[in-house]
Amino acid sequence: MPSPLTITLVIRQPKDPRACQLMLEQMTYVARLYGGSVTSTEQGDAIAMRLLLADQISAPELRHSKELNNG
Repeated sequence: MPSPLTITLVIRQPKDPRACQLMLEQMTYVARLYGGSVTSTEQGDAIAMRLLLADQISAPELRHSKELNNG
């Protein structure tokens, strides 16, 4: 099975703002090192937010949204 083209990670950040910045810089560096790139970042848990939003919309709207994101 081939590797996915994208991956979503949720990382609990340390309390130290400088450590948070260094983590982001290092993840970006490692992605580039292996031929990838960080295409977006978001503060907070985007996966949990997406699940909460999915509970608020109808099944046909959810299917349509998934089709748009996968296609």
